[in-house]
Amino acid sequence: RVTMWGDFNSTPAQSKEVANALGIGASGSDYEKAKAVYKWVTSHCTYGRYEQDGKRSYDTAWGARFYTATCNGISQLTYDMMLYAGVPCRIVHCNDHAWNIVKIEGTWYIVDCTFGLGKSGTPYFLIGSNNYSRWAERKSYLGGWIDVSPTNYH
Repeated sequence: RVTMWGDFNSTPAQSKEVANALGIGASGSDYEKAKAVYKWVTSHCTYGRYEQDGKRSYDTAWGARFYTATCNGISQLTYDMMLYAGVPCRIVHCNDHAWNIVKIEGTWYIVDCTFGLGKSGTPYFLIGSNNYSRWAERKSYLGGWIDVSPTNYH
């Protein structure tokens, strides 16, 4: 089962604090803002699980920013930062992974900051559905609800 959704597990105050800490504002093109978010998340976050006071912070943007997080928290942080920067974004979640899609110049593309963690360049930024195995494996679940570019951003 694949679902697309927006907010979960982070309070508005936590999301605002994360956004302010990143210093990503609403200026520049959507491409520039999305790339800044991707580069920040993939160079500052750590994949893992961290619990504090019995709370699963690893599933939250807050956890991704200040501790460690799984793909759920990393995709949530990416979502929060994209929206804060004014870039349309959604979270795509399936059985064992979560990632994002962002809208650049009227077209949706895949962004997977979890897979991009620690990698040089931007290998999982604005990729097309034909170049992302997770999408190919699960696209039938979406039933055409949203069209994602089959090719990478130019």
